[in-house]
Amino acid sequence: MKSRKGIGKSVIVAVVVIVVVVAAVAGVLLTTNHSKPTVPSTSPPSNTTRVTNTTSVTTTTTSNATLTTGFFEDVTSLSPVNWFTISDLDVLQLIFNTLVEVNASGLPAPGLAQSWTVSDNGQVYTFYLYHNATWQDGVPVTAKDVVFTFNYWKKYHFPYYATLAALIENATAINNYTVQVTLVHPDAGFLLDLADLGMIIPQHIWQNITNPFNQSNLIGDGPFEFVSRTPGVDIVLKANPHYFLGEPHFKYLVIKIFSSVDSALAALESGSLNMLELPEGTSLSALSAYPSIHIVTTPSTMIYYISMNTQTFPFNNTLVRQAVAYAINKTAILDLAFLGQGQVANSVISPALSYWYNPDVPNYTYSPSTAVQLLEKAGFTNSSGKWVNSQGEQLAFNLLIPNEAPWIEMATIIQQELGQIGITVNVQAVDPTTWESTVIGTHNYQMTLGSWRLYFDPMLFLEPSFDSNETGPNGLNFAVFKNSTVDNLINQAIYSPSLATERTYVDQIQYAVNQQVPWIMLAYGQDIWAVQGYSNWQGVPRYGLWYYTNFLSMTPTG
Repeated sequence: MKSRKGIGKSVIVAVVVIVVVVAAVAGVLLTTNHSKPTVPSTSPPSNTTRVTNTTSVTTTTTSNATLTTGFFEDVTSLSPVNWFTISDLDVLQLIFNTLVEVNASGLPAPGLAQSWTVSDNGQVYTFYLYHNATWQDGVPVTAKDVVFTFNYWKKYHFPYYATLAALIENATAINNYTVQVTLVHPDAGFLLDLADLGMIIPQHIWQNITNPFNQSNLIGDGPFEFVSRTPGVDIVLKANPHYFLGEPHFKYLVIKIFSSVDSALAALESGSLNMLELPEGTSLSALSAYPSIHIVTTPSTMIYYISMNTQTFPFNNTLVRQAVAYAINKTAILDLAFLGQGQVANSVISPALSYWYNPDVPNYTYSPSTAVQLLEKAGFTNSSGKWVNSQGEQLAFNLLIPNEAPWIEMATIIQQELGQIGITVNVQAVDPTTWESTVIGTHNYQMTLGSWRLYFDPMLFLEPSFDSNETGPNGLNFAVFKNSTVDNLINQAIYSPSLATERTYVDQIQYAVNQQVPWIMLAYGQDIWAVQGYSNWQGVPRYGLWYYTNFLSMTPTG
């Protein structure tokens, strides 16, 4: 059987819930990227073309400086094979490298593999490893570690690696620094999936571990080594003096755990924090009083949207969904709920993923008059200020949201705007657990609000969100959207032999979803960081400043 895209369902549901519930508290969460300095590319590697890292390895002088930053959520597991939360992954990807990384455009770039080739049919990948990468105990990183890691995923069925494990038919070490991987079927997103999740582990350590689900061995090969963790207080890492791409310019990285945005901002203003990701919608005026604090913004892959249950009244009518889309002033939502931080959305793919984003997807520009025309076309008439269809059903519905910001602010605006054209919206604010069980669990709702931080491989998001096979209980297609055209495009995209081919299908998926409107796209987020005491930062889409390139370039100013 062919494997399908999507991370293990139980895990991806947890991630969606974290994103939906915590979005306003911590700009989702502080997020980490694990990319090394590479030459940026705007086009993907073609089949049978050898991709090589042309960036020279640099040697830096590490000072005794400490870079202090913060998380709004503590880690739960520091196991490179059995982690659970975004915070876990953020820390682990500073300690462990992946075989392939991404460049600043979000496309495959060298990681532990300095180059690779892909067969014409898109099923056989040959990776050529760096010869000078070592584990933090001095043992060389070799092809045997890569093969061991892939087989380890298949043996133990770790939640986050289920899809990759099912996709890999076999892996062979050709020699100490060459690995050949054969896939079950072509999958152009394989390299991007490795970059997002595929941390390599040392065979000489993990081959002796009998219970990997309860093991947290932190001998990695990344630019930082684990020092200590005090639960609820901090995590301390130090620069790896033998990192094969050169050391960071500071010795220690301290990640403090904060229970609130206010306490983190106070630490920033006092000078005890060097770097902090600010939640979207945070007022920046208070920070302007501190000339040492620099505000850095980068495009975010976070998307905010309205989801409608397409199988229930009134949203089982495409014209009604389109009418509602025209009746909502997205700019007002962006300005009031996010203080203008971000941009109005047109497509389900964020422009931060520039290779995949389709700018030609039409935007439902605010037009109450167009909304009225579509409602009339859908068979509704306006009687005494209320819309009623021929069956006597009134156009009124419930908007179910988590009882937190920014959802409350967004729902209030939506309620007011739809009310202006005679649509009655009843806002139901519930606790996050109830929201999860109702929206994701049973799909027993009419309209809701949501957000998602997109992966570098868009199919990890598009398939679970819009494929008809994902509409059952706990399925992430909680719009219960069923469209044979979209299903076929998703299937073609998943099994594409090249990124260029996959992109043609992703373009079409964006347009088809836009026309059918299971979701109304509202806004694209913006990563906002405050930095002081360091220079030479490099922000990138999706990860902001939490990016390997950034940690290898940031330099203490004093």
